[in-house]
Amino acid sequence: MQFLAITENEINQTFRHYYIKPINQIVTFLDGEKDTVRSEFQVKYPQISMNQPFISMDFGDGQLASLMTSGRLFDVHKGLSSRVEDGQQTLVDGHYAYYHYMQDNFDDNMWGCAYRSLQTLCSWFILQGYTTKPVPKHSEIQQILIDIEDKPKKFLNSRQWIGSMEVSFVLQNYLDVECKIIRVERGADMIERVRELMSHFNKEGSPIMIGGGVLAHTILGVDFNESTGDSMLL
Repeated sequence: MQFLAITENEINQTFRHYYIKPINQIVTFLDGEKDTVRSEFQVKYPQISMNQPFISMDFGDGQLASLMTSGRLFDVHKGLSSRVEDGQQTLVDGHYAYYHYMQDNFDDNMWGCAYRSLQTLCSWFILQGYTTKPVPKHSEIQQILIDIEDKPKKFLNSRQWIGSMEVSFVLQNYLDVECKIIRVERGADMIERVRELMSHFNKEGSPIMIGGGVLAHTILGVDFNESTGDSMLL
């Protein structure tokens, strides 16, 4: 049996437990040492990615448990059969909760699609260990946009829709996540961006919000035939 010696100065310090997914190990260290531990682990285990959060949230955090017991659907893309002949699917990497109109007894019918897509994206960042912040509610999303002076104060508790720019603003200011906006003139032009979307799913892995006019959707993957160019967004 191995004993841990704790000095008097350490009694009032917080120890946190983290699961390191790539090497299937649990590590314990003092609160605030995460960056040091990350550097040491990447030297010892070079297979650990430099741009993904291999140090997950500690087991004491309530956001993961709250999300997992929310009664929502998770990973709704799984089990989808290919509808493109001889197509190859490139899918979101990791878990997410599926947010949609009218959940939580909240009526956002016909105006809340981008809010729900944003909430789906936020759930992915939580479940991948990027953050311990909760998925923001509609009013909290609106308040963030007011705080950064993108929207006027009267925007709070309104039924006004948001678009891809507002989604990127919230991700940047709430989760400190940098976003890339891809502009296309028409929906049909998305076919020209298929390989770019595939690259995103392979490298970053997160869901993608797509918006046009007053509509918004969440892209969870791409079904693509390299030979014919036939494709479908999932």
